[in-house]
Amino acid sequence: MTLYLLLAGGIELGRMIFVSQTLQDAARLAAREFSVTPLPAEDKFEDALNDGTTVQPNIWNESMLVLDTTNCLPADDLQANIDVLPLPPVNRALRPLLISETADLGDGNGPRRFLRYPGALFSVTGGTQTTYPNSCVVVRTDLIPLIPRVVQRNDVGGSKGVETIAWVRVLSEVRTDATDPNSGPFSFSATSTSPQKGLAAVAINYPFQSTLLSAFRKTPATLSDPLPPNISNAITADDDSVTVQGTLPPNVPVMALVTPAPCPQGDPCLAYSGRYGLGQQYALSTFTPNGKVRPYRNLLLGQAIFRREVVQ
Repeated sequence: MTLYLLLAGGIELGRMIFVSQTLQDAARLAAREFSVTPLPAEDKFEDALNDGTTVQPNIWNESMLVLDTTNCLPADDLQANIDVLPLPPVNRALRPLLISETADLGDGNGPRRFLRYPGALFSVTGGTQTTYPNSCVVVRTDLIPLIPRVVQRNDVGGSKGVETIAWVRVLSEVRTDATDPNSGPFSFSATSTSPQKGLAAVAINYPFQSTLLSAFRKTPATLSDPLPPNISNAITADDDSVTVQGTLPPNVPVMALVTPAPCPQGDPCLAYSGRYGLGQQYALSTFTPNGKVRPYRNLLLGQAIFRREVVQ
């Protein structure tokens, strides 16, 4: 057990460092691009994020974070099929952090294979499923991931570890009040009391979830195998008691939370799946009487600030 904890902890630490470095590089790229792109001086940061003429094609588009790879064959070069997609540069910078998941979204299309940014999936009103020439990958602009930030863990009905969450956009502004665009420094006309105005202060959020530190039930021994594999006996979490604090982030598209079908036992998607994107596995099943705790998770982020050099 001790050897496994050291091995799993070492792997997760290395993955965490890799994720943090990738986030920081992507945040620096995003802040630099926002600082040199000619946008109206009075625009709030959310106005810039929703700019479909300049920002979304050329810098960042949160509706291009879910890629459907169901039509791709094992022999296909997946990266080559992604390279031909018109993904903005910040989206491409986050490509190494996408997760692979098979999920049934309850839309009548059955299980689909996704390469997507981790988090909870929201269906977008008016979104589409876009195909491009010479690519087996379908860009799901009808799906947007939002990050569940764990605000606190509660004791509900004697069960420890039940989360209260708040929604965060994948790419957001660094400001004093996440719900108030006027409190950020991006707009020159914002009502913020901060003396700094005209700054591209960017944060990219990532829900880091341990994929190795999970709990499994013992599989009964058989005559031929006294220690059979227990990968199919993962102890699964329950999202029924999770509560959401506040509402959706300001100025997001009209969308609704998707409730995927539960993953089969032993499916790799258990680590990041579930309605709220918190994962469907427990790390401990006997932390306290009736207590269950999900594997280690934390909100990682990269931040960068550049002064806006070009405005309209």
